[in-house]
Amino acid sequence: MKWLINWVMERKMRPILSAFLACRAYNSNVFRYSAYYDAYNYAIGEVYRSDTTLAKSINENVHPQVKKDQKEFRDFFYKYRNPIEPIIMWGYGHF
Repeated sequence: MKWLINWVMERKMRPILSAFLACRAYNSNVFRYSAYYDAYNYAIGEVYRSDTTLAKSINENVHPQVKKDQKEFRDFFYKYRNPIEPIIMWGYGHF
């Protein structure tokens, strides 16, 4: 947990940290899981961009429920992909 906060602060992403801390304090296990799940996925994506080996080794040790949720999330987006999406995403990257 501490490494995640330090990582976010180093990259000046305080809005993300603020949202995470607010969600983490909510009185619902599902809501808190969602906060941690979202923060983990965001952070592991950033780690993957700089060190794929490290990201893969971290990902191997996550809870099976997290792996299941990641697969479900990927499958959902693959199901609704379309041929124009890469062009749209390219355009968003240029603004």
